[in-house]
Amino acid sequence: MTTAWLKNKEHEFITEIFRNFCLVHQRLLEECISPENTHCVRFDCLDELIGQETNQGRLWRLKDTAHLLFRSFPDTPLSGRSLDWALGYLFHECMKLKEDAYQLTKYVPWFESIAPETNLSSDQNSLGQDLKVIASQTAESIDREVQRIQSVLSLCRKLFIVFLPHHRDNSLLARYIYVNMSRVRSVFGPQTAILLHSVYGSKQDDLVRLAARNLRQGGWINDADQALQALEGAPE
Repeated sequence: MTTAWLKNKEHEFITEIFRNFCLVHQRLLEECISPENTHCVRFDCLDELIGQETNQGRLWRLKDTAHLLFRSFPDTPLSGRSLDWALGYLFHECMKLKEDAYQLTKYVPWFESIAPETNLSSDQNSLGQDLKVIASQTAESIDREVQRIQSVLSLCRKLFIVFLPHHRDNSLLARYIYVNMSRVRSVFGPQTAILLHSVYGSKQDDLVRLAARNLRQGGWINDADQALQALEGAPE
């Protein structure tokens, strides 16, 4: 895999990183982690999102693509190198959360169900209580891991706002944002306007024109025409 090949594919990789971040962000906060109760973490959801080395999930691919791209070019801006670190940190924190979620799901209920037995020695009952104490610490670990994951997701959103202006001419990225604006708004919330302004300026004319160009190149002629017609009909 040569640097020239990576450079030729850079627009695709940048778009893939942003798309997978948005999808991972939504899945983590809307499905894997309960917003009402941080102890309620779905092991199966995290397991699918992370995957295995031989069958990588979306989060694993996000981390690997970021490492591949951001570490290949000496001129990668600080925001890109920082984003690479943050996405790697997110992956490893989710790995720890997955392990704790497994413990919480499989073993903690069993430990909590063990009642002191009258026919056991005091030492044996004491060991049972020690097991419960250690298991209960899993919930505390999960709280800390969820908080760190939320913090690093927030950091990633800020880093994308700083980094993506370096790729404002990426028509594939513009197409993704234009077509999936509802998802972008769901992820970035009030920061969406800041993101769009930082990349495309006070108006989103460039976003629409770039997206329309890419749609046309992909054969989506009607969609491209509709985007441009809506732009032409927009008030000044």
